[in-house]
Amino acid sequence: MTNPVASRLITCRNATLAQLVLALNQLITGIGAPVIDATQLPSGLIPIARALQLQLGLQLQPGAVPESVLVVDHVETRPLK
Repeated sequence: MTNPVASRLITCRNATLAQLVLALNQLITGIGAPVIDATQLPSGLIPIARALQLQLGLQLQPGAVPESVLVVDHVETRPLK
């Protein structure tokens, strides 16, 4: 891909749609317009999974997706010489 951001995986857990929109606006630049929440789903009053089920008839299900990740398993407190 010519745009390295296009392959970025963004994970959002335990957040309201307002928080997700704020995070997306901070991460994504150059799209020409801000990201807005036009879902009309409850904002934090009930979990997003429940709101999607009640208002749109959608059900979220956990699943595994193969994805490349970077794992940092050790950090030195001081630089090595």
